[in-house]
Amino acid sequence: YTATTAGTYQLEVRDAIYDAATCPALLISVPVVVTNPPVVNAGTDQTVCTATPTAFLNGSITNATGGTWSGGSGTFNPNINTLNASYTPTAGEIAAGFVNLTLTSTGAGGGCTDDSDVMTIVYPALLTNTLSSYTLACNASTQLLSPVVSGGVSPYGYSWSNGSAAASITVGGGNYCVT
Repeated sequence: YTATTAGTYQLEVRDAIYDAATCPALLISVPVVVTNPPVVNAGTDQTVCTATPTAFLNGSITNATGGTWSGGSGTFNPNINTLNASYTPTAGEIAAGFVNLTLTSTGAGGGCTDDSDVMTIVYPALLTNTLSSYTLACNASTQLLSPVVSGGVSPYGYSWSNGSAAASITVGGGNYCVT
């Protein structure tokens, strides 16, 4: 018999010489508790600046007593059993551009198996910006300045020293910076 709902079930055991009057059956009460399986959420994937690569994890687990992080070679602070730990990657993980971390439940009850979920931390290349210098052909002429940007995560935002937020600006003589 397979119990599908919680409750107390009685099991009657009879042997080969069962007789209700002289050799009664043995009755055993069996309580059945139905538990829900664990639900694990490792949190959303993150993109973290390579210059400050520590990621702050936000795992959650229900229907289990705890959880453990695994999958990375870096450091979990304060430890691998803290669902909301911080994770500091190794230089190799930063160079690879990502690390996958797995959160696995521990202590699933009622015969349920532990569950797991994976989240990815992405480490994009550092942002670089190159802007050429120009010599204007003659007084009162203008020049289009367009920086070459790579790394980081697009779309890019621009802040020029003249107050513009455009990707390119047309200017006369002077010194201009873009960040």
